[in-house]
Amino acid sequence: MKIIKQFLILVSVSLLLSSCGDPVQERIEQLEPVIGKQIDTLNKKLDKRELRNAIILETYIKKMYEIKPDLKELLDNLKKEIEPNNSRIKDYKKRLDVVKGNPKSLGRKEDVLSELASLSSATNHEIYNDSLIDLINTTADLSDGQLTRLNIKRKKTDDKTNGPGSHLVGNSRYGSWQNRNGQSFWVWYGQYRLFSDLLWPRPYYYHSWHYNRPWSYHNDYGRNIYGSRSERQSHSSVASKNDRKVKEYGKKTGRSHSSYAKKSNSNFKPSSATKSASSSRSKSNYGSSHRKSSRSRSRFGGK
Repeated sequence: MKIIKQFLILVSVSLLLSSCGDPVQERIEQLEPVIGKQIDTLNKKLDKRELRNAIILETYIKKMYEIKPDLKELLDNLKKEIEPNNSRIKDYKKRLDVVKGNPKSLGRKEDVLSELASLSSATNHEIYNDSLIDLINTTADLSDGQLTRLNIKRKKTDDKTNGPGSHLVGNSRYGSWQNRNGQSFWVWYGQYRLFSDLLWPRPYYYHSWHYNRPWSYHNDYGRNIYGSRSERQSHSSVASKNDRKVKEYGKKTGRSHSSYAKKSNSNFKPSSATKSASSSRSKSNYGSSHRKSSRSRSRFGGK
């Protein structure tokens, strides 16, 4: 009889707990289908050329084929990001499949929710449209002044500090930071090697890039709202490893860490989706790994 009573109590407690629900799991279940629909919408808008920045980028690339036909291979690769089901979108689909099929590989439920929050931003067509500004400005830099950068204030003198492709440095879609003799330098992936082999043979070292980089959507907004957890952790790790070099460079040039933020050099007006995603990220509690990377960013700059 005692065993039966204990069993009934256990069942009652289980039912009570299940009725309370799991808010994190509920949010996960809400976001999964939303992201799938957003990917479909994004693909349709790319196919129909309904994204403003995609139209501008396509126009710029067409002009660049005439201005610098020797860069055709590089331009072809940049153009792929305004095509439906491009490699970026395929990556989003793979990440979503991991959440659906093997969520435990991401860690706790809070980490799964963080990944979905990232994907929710990345697959939003307004945010995707905003992110294309970096490719537009990269194409403009390749034109040697014949095409105009967008959303960046003009300087009295031409900016010769950074070189073509500088808007893409730090973005893991195009390359990665590698270590040599205690310093991190940027290495482009194969399809973008022309940036270093032909256009800007000087290496981008993290400590100087930290202070001299131009405004870019990815580094000032995107990495924090649609970058994956591994990407944020990787950047945080690179920043930590280069802390001493960054400080030495700052003292040598008379600059402070705050000079890393380049938003003052931009006329960029974020879409409502970017504003909302930025606000949500700053207030989120998606797990200790996210909070750790946020603390690192506050030390080393960026949004």
